[in-house]
Amino acid sequence: MTRAVPVEDTTRRQFLAGTTRPQAQLDALAAAPEAFPVAAEVSLEQVHIADADLVIVPRSSFDKEPLADNPLFQRLTAVREGRSFAVDGELWFSRSIVGAALVLDDLDRILGKLPGQ
Repeated sequence: MTRAVPVEDTTRRQFLAGTTRPQAQLDALAAAPEAFPVAAEVSLEQVHIADADLVIVPRSSFDKEPLADNPLFQRLTAVREGRSFAVDGELWFSRSIVGAALVLDDLDRILGKLPGQ
């Protein structure tokens, strides 16, 4: 079971499902909180900065090339160690009650596949 952990910053409170941010992200956020909106596009050349333990990739019918085939994506530790999962991006961002329930189903499936689960 995961738990929500509050992560404080100067602009908002975020709840992450049983996770914490890497120290490099916390340091960058403290130095320039205005530079970190709720969501941001990140180039593949910069994605390594996230240093994620788990990567969830929302796919859509508009994707031109599979992210999983990109060599920069393949360099991520979570990807190399099998902790990368593709989900239906259109569903994840549908903003509906049914969509929210299906996102939770995806998370249950994904988290159940992690080591130690």
